[in-house]
Formats: sequence, C-alpha cells, structure tokens
Amino acid sequence: MKEKIEKRTCTRCEQEKEPAEFYTESRYYCISCERETARDRMSRYGKTLRGKAAQALATSRKTIKRNGYKVKDDLTLMDVIFTFAMADGECSYCGKVTDDYQMEHIVSLAKNGPNTLSNICVSCKPCNLSKSSKGLLQWREYDEVVDVIQKMAGRRGVTIEEVLEDFTT
Repeated sequence: MKEKIEKRTCTRCEQEKEPAEFYTESRYYCISCERETARDRMSRYGKTLRGKAAQALATSRKTIKRNGYKVKDDLTLMDVIFTFAMADGECSYCGKVTDDYQMEHIVSLAKNGPNTLSNICVSCKPCNLSKSSKGLLQWREYDEVVDVIQKMAGRRGVTIEEVLEDFTT
C-alpha cells in the first residue's frame, strides 16, 4: 500500500506545502508558482506580434461562436499577422500609432460581416470602441475612410464601387 505524503516541496519556491497545494501528485510546482509562471508566459507571448494576432483571432472566433453568427470564417493566423505587420501599429481610421492596436472588422460580425482578410484592419482602441458595430459610412464620412475601402477592395480583388455596394445594401 502506498504511503501518504504529508508535505511536498515546490521545486520553484522551495517551500514545503500540503499536497492539496499542488494540482496533482506528478506536478513539481505548487499551484501559486504554476499560476505565476503561466502569467509570465502569457504576458510575454501576448506582447509579441504573433501573440497579439493569436489573441485577436481567438477572440473573433469566440464572438462568432458565442453569438451564433452565421458568417464566413476563413481568417487565418497568418492573415492577422500580415495585417498587423503591414499596419505597424497605425490605426486605419485615425492614423494614430499605438502599441494598443486591435483587429477591427470593417463590416462588423454583428452585421454579418465575414471573418476574412478582406474585412479586417487595424484600429486603435478609441476608434474601435467608437465605431462599435456601426456601418463604416454611418460612422465616418467617405473621405475619412477611403484608404480602408481601397484596401478592402484590393484584398477582395474587386472595384471600390463593388465594396461601396456592400455598405449601402
């Protein structure tokens, strides 16, 4: 019969702790040390371009699933990384450069906008919150968003007029 261990030593903090302070018998770190290392790992990963892109993609997929949206979803991690890299932190709407940029759906998911490369851009947090799920041309004048519309048309391989039809229908 296996003898019950009274105390265990965490190999990270080197403190003796009760077995209940470890997730399982096979773990070497106590729960608090495991949580701390996970926080460190996630903060490092989240600050990289790849980490930020992965978080943005995961968030968009969760939004689609949680709300039951029936939208086209072929966005890949490389699409988001490409978009973030090309923008280099510059908001597509106001031009402000920031480290706190976000992936923005030009036609919102709530309005059946697809989760595709042709429908995303980079936005600063204030612009993203301000736009919310509003239509692009209801939110801003054409002259203020013409660059976004041109990029959208280029990624789709269609004319600007065809993109504008999507905003007016």
